[in-house]
Amino acid sequence: MENTQATDRGVKDDVNWRPAIDPTWTGGMGALRNFPGPVCLVELLFISNPEAEKKLNDRRFLLCCA
Repeated sequence: MENTQATDRGVKDDVNWRPAIDPTWTGGMGALRNFPGPVCLVELLFISNPEAEKKLNDRRFLLCCA
């Protein structure tokens, strides 16, 4: 975080999260639900924020986050 100068907003819990093996589960973390292996989702910035969008288009910023 320090190298990116981004704000650390901490970890947020999804109260509707349930393991992907639950066939009745349709909400929360859909991007992770059907992936066949170990998964980690990291939100860097919000693209709806014009300043954040500029950072997300900066290759140096993306490499720093990687």
